[in-house]
Amino acid sequence: MSILSNKTIIVTGAARGIGRAIALQLAKNGANVCVNYLVSKKPAEEVVAEIKKAGGNAIAIQADVIKESEVARLVNEAREEFGPIFGVVNNAGAEIRHTQFIDTGWEEFEKHFFVQIRGIYNTVKATLPSMIKNKSGSIVNIASIYTLDVPPARLAPYVTAKQAVIGLTCSLAIELARYNIRVNAVSPGFTETDLTKDLPRIMRQAEAARAPHGRLTTPEDIAEAVALLMAGNSEFKTGDNVPVYGGREN
Repeated sequence: MSILSNKTIIVTGAARGIGRAIALQLAKNGANVCVNYLVSKKPAEEVVAEIKKAGGNAIAIQADVIKESEVARLVNEAREEFGPIFGVVNNAGAEIRHTQFIDTGWEEFEKHFFVQIRGIYNTVKATLPSMIKNKSGSIVNIASIYTLDVPPARLAPYVTAKQAVIGLTCSLAIELARYNIRVNAVSPGFTETDLTKDLPRIMRQAEAARAPHGRLTTPEDIAEAVALLMAGNSEFKTGDNVPVYGGREN
């Protein structure tokens, strides 16, 4: 039996990049996956089709994670399709801009905080009652290696929001442990995605050079870490922030 067999898991921002890889990996491990998306309907449906072709179960559901009513609908639809929600992967993110702080408006900070913190707030609020009732659950928040290391310049809104993700992760882990609900974070190294495509090439080169294995982190690297944290054999791990650097070259 697969380690996540029949567990229903919502992955936010799962149509592309890291979220897509996470959805595929969780389905490979037996989970029923809700592929959440904001505007990328076709890519989300393609993820679902790929999962089903491999023999898994998945559904694509549109919802804006910063809107409480839409998240409530997302959770209800996932529950109606697959049953009680066991887990949530808070992966949705905002576009990252490479700008000096002095040239950055407050709206750029708000953008990241709305998606990262309000998004987590909404998904956890919506799924927590059933997790508490079932005395079981796992929440994984996608943070950043920059919460554990010296960040590069010109990413203040992104880095600040990700640090807040870690604070919320730790607070929830302490509060929810008595209900057997685990809350952890995964902190990827620099990863090539749609959200990072506009960052300077020199930044990519610098990040690859300092990675232990000499290459950038891939979405699949991150997905494997998330699946391990979701699985029952990680039942005593909570409040952790797991770094994921680039893996070994083949």
